[in-house]
Amino acid sequence: MSEGDRDFGFTELLRFCRDNDERGECFAQWPNDILSHWIRWHWEAGNLYCFAEGDRVVTMAVGWKLCECDLDDHITKYWGSEREDCDSFYVSDVISKDRRGVASALKEFAERVPEWRDLKLFARRHGRVKRLSHKYFDRLCKSKAQ
Repeated sequence: MSEGDRDFGFTELLRFCRDNDERGECFAQWPNDILSHWIRWHWEAGNLYCFAEGDRVVTMAVGWKLCECDLDDHITKYWGSEREDCDSFYVSDVISKDRRGVASALKEFAERVPEWRDLKLFARRHGRVKRLSHKYFDRLCKSKAQ
């Protein structure tokens, strides 16, 4: 569940989400029990990505392959898991303390889904689902400071 040597517990991830969702766009209205279940669901499905600096979580991101037509389905958009006939990759939520963490998450998405260039890319930004260009996604992946 983490990039570093240590795994993060669900309570720690829940606290990170609560403390760092500054605009309240990701999980502001979600009760803790539902958010905990959602984190666990995506961790078990392999859709959850966490990055750390030392012992502190700095980024948590969630993304998975799906069909573009499923973006209109509330259940699939938040709880969906990968299907075989997917034509898209959806970045559902990214909470990060810095740009390097965002770049790390997107780079990890690209490494775990090597066929990403063949997929349509979507992200939820400011409460709306928007299509991302491959060029923009690639630039974000490469923006990680070494």
